[in-house]
Amino acid sequence: MDSEVLADMLEALLDAREYYRPHQLTVVRNGEIVLDAAFYPFSRGLPHNVASIGKMITAALIGIAIDEGYIASVDELVLGFFPDLEIANRGPRKEAITIAHLLAHRSGIDYRGDQYEEMLASPDWLQWILDLPMATDPGGDYSYSNANYHLAAWVLTRATGMTPIDFARRYLFGPLRIPDPIWEIDPQGIQWGFGGQFLLPSDLAKMGVMHLDDGVWRGRQVVSPEWVTRATTGYPGPPPPGWSPDWSAGFGWGVNSVLNIFDTAGSGGQTMRVLVDDDLVVVSVAGGGPAYGACGLNGAMIDNLAYDYLRDAVVSSSPLAPNPQGVARLAALVETASQPFDGPPQPVPPLPAIASSISGVVYVMEANPAHVEWFSLSFPPGDEALVGYRTTGDVSARVGLDDVFRISPGLYGLPYAAKGQWLDDTRFAMILDQVAEWRLVDLEFEFDGGGDGVTITLEDLACGDPPVTLTGSRQQRTRGDASAMSE
Repeated sequence: MDSEVLADMLEALLDAREYYRPHQLTVVRNGEIVLDAAFYPFSRGLPHNVASIGKMITAALIGIAIDEGYIASVDELVLGFFPDLEIANRGPRKEAITIAHLLAHRSGIDYRGDQYEEMLASPDWLQWILDLPMATDPGGDYSYSNANYHLAAWVLTRATGMTPIDFARRYLFGPLRIPDPIWEIDPQGIQWGFGGQFLLPSDLAKMGVMHLDDGVWRGRQVVSPEWVTRATTGYPGPPPPGWSPDWSAGFGWGVNSVLNIFDTAGSGGQTMRVLVDDDLVVVSVAGGGPAYGACGLNGAMIDNLAYDYLRDAVVSSSPLAPNPQGVARLAALVETASQPFDGPPQPVPPLPAIASSISGVVYVMEANPAHVEWFSLSFPPGDEALVGYRTTGDVSARVGLDDVFRISPGLYGLPYAAKGQWLDDTRFAMILDQVAEWRLVDLEFEFDGGGDGVTITLEDLACGDPPVTLTGSRQQRTRGDASAMSE
């Protein structure tokens, strides 16, 4: 590949980083990494939430289970794996659902995206999914569904007697030498079939290369070529709504048979694209932002920027003549991408009087859609604040008051970056970047005159969702760190 063109691409991406908010871009050509650039505050060697790219992983595991004889075929009936369960809304249409229907988002189960939180709140996701009514006949209209893929994960579990991660450890992650990822689980301890994996972008690229090479990785057949063909071929039926007519949906992949491309994507700009004719695999993980709109599943970074450059960079199937200048320029831009871009630290203005009275105070929050149970701000001497809160776990993070992000371990030990400032005598604003995710959260805290109550306006900048408002009240005791509430 032409290193000058790759450098042009990286330079353009740096210029547009606030729009695309890239975290890492990994390019593999002929099975070898030719570009691996991480963008501050993300860094190489960190796993990243791959979101709905995880559906491709579930589909691959189903294919391997068929190859290994655990499942007879993708046309097996789904309800046959759950003979012990009483299932609501049962009838001929639900009984006709096959594994293929799940993987192609054509089960007919009446699941809508706005039911996601309802599913997460259920004490038994499997039963909740199985009990849903039917909207259409199986095999009919395409309807994107997290529920379909989580049901597929349960089919895998019932068929093999192994959890998805145990099965993947033996048949997929093991052969590809991928360490066990963080992989979120449902209330019964079964890994999410629709996402929830945190993987190194380079490890994700291995799966792209494996599919490009007919299921082979480093000389080992991991999944059959027959399955790869089936997974990367558009499923028959009406096209997905809003898709270009050149594109169709396979099993965990979008397929463009005209360009000979297949790809997969997840919320906030997570993408992997396989360009078959160019022997090219491109993985990008991102932090959401304007390019992705409403946490969309589009690969804006690749589609709108990187893709055109990458096609131009593929100039020969043979080694190119050495280009030390281009290689050096590319290396310098990779180094630039890894460095902070906040600018120099700024003087910290004097804190308002209320800062001392609310410092370390625990505020217990009323029930809210962000699931924040409590939070606390502390203002020790110096140029940093501390924020603590609880959602799905306890988090304590440093907050730069000098307009420079501070990086702290967050959930799962993965980094959070935060900076903030007082807007006036009662309002404090903060940006929280969940670095290994796509979440970029803008928070504004407004304290009442005595600091007894707080109103928090929370806006997820990565997803473009409307702001939500949280209210809370002072707890009697104070604390100096985020651990007090968990004692």
